[in-house]
Amino acid sequence: MVTVTEVDEKRSRIALSMKTEDKAAPRKRSERKEEKAPQTDMAAKLAALAGKFK
Repeated sequence: MVTVTEVDEKRSRIALSMKTEDKAAPRKRSERKEEKAPQTDMAAKLAALAGKFK
């Protein structure tokens, strides 16, 4: 969940706070290994980045 914590209209900036919900259980490492391996180096990097935001 993302919450706006501050708005600075003069500098056109906003401050955000990111929090996870307690209901979502973290994924086990064994589940991640079952995913299909990316075929290219760029796809591998994108998959690693996407994994950080789940």
